[in-house]
Amino acid sequence: PMLDLVVLLVFYADILMTSDRARGLQAIRVLRLLALLKRERQTSSFATIFRVLSIKRHELSATLFMAMVLLVMASTAMYYVENPEQPEKFSSIPATMWWAVAAMTTVGYGDICPETVTGKVLGAIVAFLGVGLFALPSGIVSSGFMEVIEDSRRAENDEIANMIDEDTAILDQLRGDVQSLRTAVDDMRAGFEASSEQIAEMRKQHEQVLSIVQRASSPQS
Repeated sequence: PMLDLVVLLVFYADILMTSDRARGLQAIRVLRLLALLKRERQTSSFATIFRVLSIKRHELSATLFMAMVLLVMASTAMYYVENPEQPEKFSSIPATMWWAVAAMTTVGYGDICPETVTGKVLGAIVAFLGVGLFALPSGIVSSGFMEVIEDSRRAENDEIANMIDEDTAILDQLRGDVQSLRTAVDDMRAGFEASSEQIAEMRKQHEQVLSIVQRASSPQS
């Protein structure tokens, strides 16, 4: 609801801001791009990403710590190797960290680079280590996504299994009720049959009584 309100306000503000004074404020129309986030309600992608980062926070923190250690070590080593040859570019260890970041991320801007043989060898080693080091987070995040997906599937399977168990219990209960009804119907049928036999016996006795009465009354007539 808050996202819809922001997009709606920006839409009407863009319509009302037609004067030259408000021309500078028309940059807020960029906020209308927030409407794209409405798709997240259907996919819950951000929630999945945050869950993965929360699960793998310790592994990612360890990788970041290793990257910081490598950054400091590479910057320090390159400073002592290249500073005598290029004191302007490699003026200090913090300044050399810019080269270390570019080398570890394999960006290679080229504005600062080693010229000595030792510096080039060190740069190659740092580049190879950077490739391997920065491949770790992608593997960690990928495994986190797999774990989250497996957990979701396991939860769905457990929910389906629970539903099946509940349906089975309901079916068993219905089967017991049907059996009880069948027993009751059989008892009622047996009762009806017994009643029919009793009625037939009573009718037979009644006919015998009538015949006796008729025989007793026929000589008198």
